[in-house]
Amino acid sequence: MDPTYDPWGPRSMLAAAGAGAGRGVTGLTPAGGIGSRRRLGTNADYSYCITSYTGSCYPCEGGYDDPCMTDDQYGRDDTKCSLPYYYFGNIYDTWICGDEIRPYNIGLLDMDVVINNVPYTIGQILVFMQINGQLTVTVRLDCPWMAVVNPGRLGAALALSIRHPNGTTWTRQMTTTDSGSQLVSCSSYTVQAKAIDPELPGDNGCDEVTYGISVSFMTEMYMANPAEDSTPATCTIFDETTTSTLVH
Repeated sequence: MDPTYDPWGPRSMLAAAGAGAGRGVTGLTPAGGIGSRRRLGTNADYSYCITSYTGSCYPCEGGYDDPCMTDDQYGRDDTKCSLPYYYFGNIYDTWICGDEIRPYNIGLLDMDVVINNVPYTIGQILVFMQINGQLTVTVRLDCPWMAVVNPGRLGAALALSIRHPNGTTWTRQMTTTDSGSQLVSCSSYTVQAKAIDPELPGDNGCDEVTYGISVSFMTEMYMANPAEDSTPATCTIFDETTTSTLVH
């Protein structure tokens, strides 16, 4: 499955949900050895803090106070950051359609921005369909980039949309977080794209269907400033030229 740009809406990717799938997938269960890594609610092997290409992740260097802690806990909260096991998350690879051609069954697109004629890759969009008919879109940023969710700032929202070829569209507009943090390093949106018919033997979500995916948000580079004496730790913009950068 090759991700590509779609002229529909903001930054987009086409996800072929059933690529190489639909054969011998009924009733699959995870291999026994995989479960040792899985912890409910936690992506045990993934962390935003190790995604910086320089090896130093400034937002994660705030010490005990951790002033830059994101809503998704640097991608470790698997209820907010849904990733396949192949990409160090908690969704078993065998639950995803087309596992026999892994990882090509997972839509993956780099997110790029250009600031003052300097190109940056800020993270990735991942799209995958599970056998149970659930389609997931995940926006995963690389350190020190973060998405900003702040209702007090114009454009500081994270929008995710999924479009079925039949015209059905699912949309989520994230303007606040339940944790209170205004920073996001990973965010996922999962919809029941296909209802599985329990009366139909072998029915699953792995039909050959192409979905349009649209993502838009504000992003900036951040850094943590550790506490000193009576001065509390703070989280500030690392590079002012990245202020209010819009991805669309």
